[in-house]
Amino acid sequence: MENEPLVTIAIPNYNYAHYLENCLNSLLNQTYSNFEVYFRDNQSTDDSLKIALGYKDKFAARGIYFNVSDNKRNLGSDINSELARRDAEGEYIYTLASDDAVKPEFLEKTMKVFEDHPEVYTVITNREEIDENGKAVSIEEKPANPKSNYAVPGLYFYTNEVIEIAKNVKPSARGELEITSINEEYMKRGQLKVEKLGRGMTWFDTGTHDALIETASFVQTIQKRQGLQICCPEEIAFDKGWINSEQLSNLAQKYMKTDYGKYLKDVADNVFGEE
Repeated sequence: MENEPLVTIAIPNYNYAHYLENCLNSLLNQTYSNFEVYFRDNQSTDDSLKIALGYKDKFAARGIYFNVSDNKRNLGSDINSELARRDAEGEYIYTLASDDAVKPEFLEKTMKVFEDHPEVYTVITNREEIDENGKAVSIEEKPANPKSNYAVPGLYFYTNEVIEIAKNVKPSARGELEITSINEEYMKRGQLKVEKLGRGMTWFDTGTHDALIETASFVQTIQKRQGLQICCPEEIAFDKGWINSEQLSNLAQKYMKTDYGKYLKDVADNVFGEE
């Protein structure tokens, strides 16, 4: 993609040290190069801030601006999210939850959508109706009887205008600031376009114990039946040519008492066998 627009990735965080390395590693592995990262910690009591600071040199090595800041006290998730986006310089802004990770081609594919559709595009949430031109015509927040079968996971990608729009959002009947309010404003402007994901995509909401078990069972079934790991950073790095077969084999040695380590070793051995 020529003349890549600058993308700001805002990461508000509170006590997600357990997931943070996967989140930040997924950004280091992006095939899209022109982005900056603003990490904002909301007085975490775990090692989140320490982990984030440890990534400054890693992002610098890739030529990516990585800003780490923390609040003097816990300001709540809404204010922390707004602060994470406050100094954004990018033409587009992506808010990434610190317990999430994205595929290496995520930014590249998303920006390709912007390139193909000069009108403003954003991902919408929960349930929506779509017209024949791919534009959303209605949005509902957690409806009891949805008007369509379309649902979107919590991935939100906006233009820089979202900063001013967010400042005018008022609490809903639930007393919360809803992301749907922002999407509705884009829809009113005729700037809310929907990009449907293809077959083979699966989304789980892991907000309950039962849902978490269901997700784990799904991943286990896919991995056992196909013999392939879902989102294996070492294998992705190898496929992208960022590490060679010997380095992959060395990484596998750390986990050889687990099935994960044996999987990495199998990948490396297959490559050795072809050389």
